[in-house]
Amino acid sequence: MLAIGRRWAEAGHRVQVITRPIAGKPPTESIDGVQVRRSIRTTNLGPMFGLTFLHSLHQSLKRYACADDVVLAAQGLWESVATGRFSRIAQRPITLARIATTAGCGELSLLRGAKGSALWRKWFLQNRGFLALSAEAYDELVEFGAVQSSIHRVTNGVDYLRFFGKVGTDRPRVVLFVGRLAPQKNPRMLIDAWLLACQSDWRLRIVGDGPMRDELMRLVDARSLSNVEFVGTSQQMPEIYRDASVFLLPSVGEGCCNALLESMAAGLCPIVSDIGGNREIIAHNCNGLLVPPHDANQVSERLKLVMNSTELRTTLARNAQAAVQSKHDLDRVAQQYLDLFEHLRCD
Repeated sequence: MLAIGRRWAEAGHRVQVITRPIAGKPPTESIDGVQVRRSIRTTNLGPMFGLTFLHSLHQSLKRYACADDVVLAAQGLWESVATGRFSRIAQRPITLARIATTAGCGELSLLRGAKGSALWRKWFLQNRGFLALSAEAYDELVEFGAVQSSIHRVTNGVDYLRFFGKVGTDRPRVVLFVGRLAPQKNPRMLIDAWLLACQSDWRLRIVGDGPMRDELMRLVDARSLSNVEFVGTSQQMPEIYRDASVFLLPSVGEGCCNALLESMAAGLCPIVSDIGGNREIIAHNCNGLLVPPHDANQVSERLKLVMNSTELRTTLARNAQAAVQSKHDLDRVAQQYLDLFEHLRCD
C-alpha cells in the first residue's frame, strides 16, 4: 500500500501511515511525500499483543487522523477492529477495512478464532465500508455480517515499469518462489513438488523469510537437493524476478498476491494454486497455470511441462505480462481508489 500511497501524495493528497516501530528507524519520517508515524506500541506477551495493539492504534488515530477524509485499515485483523472502534467517535473520516487473504488463514477466519471475538466482530462491523480484494473475500464479508452495499471490490497494483522484464528464450533456468515462509504460502508443498520435478539444469530459488525457514532448510538438506537456494529477504526484487523464468506459488490462501503481479510484470511464467484471488488473475492455459495446492504430483507435472517447453513458457509469460499491464498498473489502481474515496465522501 505504500506504493499506492506515494501515487496519492504525488497527486496532491495528504497521506500518512500509522504503523509499528522498526529498529533503527525514526518514530516519524517522510518517505516520498508520505508521512510515516511509527507510533503503535505493543507487547508480545500472548493475548496482550492484540489488546495493546488496539489501544495504541486507537490512541494514534484519535491524535493524528480525526481531520482526515478517509482512514483505511490495510490489514483485516487488529487494524480494522481499531478503525471500527475509532469510527464510533470520529465525525469526519470514512473508515474502511480492506480484506485481502481468505480461507482458513484469512483475516476474518483469524478474527473469529481470537479470544473476545464477539466484541472484535462488533467493532469490525462498525467500519463504514469494506474493501474486498477478491470475490471470495466479498463472500466472506457478507457471511461475517457486513452489509452488501458497504462492500466494494478493489484490486492491487504493480509498478509495471519498475518490475518490467523482457520475455524471451534466453532467461535463466530458475523457478522462483517469493513469499513468507509460513503455512499460508504452503512452502512444504513447494519442496515436495520440486523433488519430483527438478532437473539438473534448473534451480529453485526461494525468496523470503518466516517461521518455517529452518524446517525447510533441513528438509532440503535431508533430500540432498543441491539445486535449491534460500535467498532470504531482498531489497533488489526487480532484479531477482528478471533472473528467473518461472514463478511458482502453491499457497492455500490469497487475495490479490503482490508477488504474483510483480512476477507477471517481470515476464515470468506463473504457476499458482487454484484458489480464491489467484483464479481472478490467472486464466488457466492462457496467462499461466493453476494447480491444486495439496497435490505435489500435479504441481510437479505442470512444472515439468513449462520447464520442458520454451514455447509454452514464453507464451504464458507474454500473456501474463499483458494482463497485468492492462488490469493492475499501479497508476490506474491508485486512481480507482481515489475515485472510490471521492464517491464515498460525497455519498
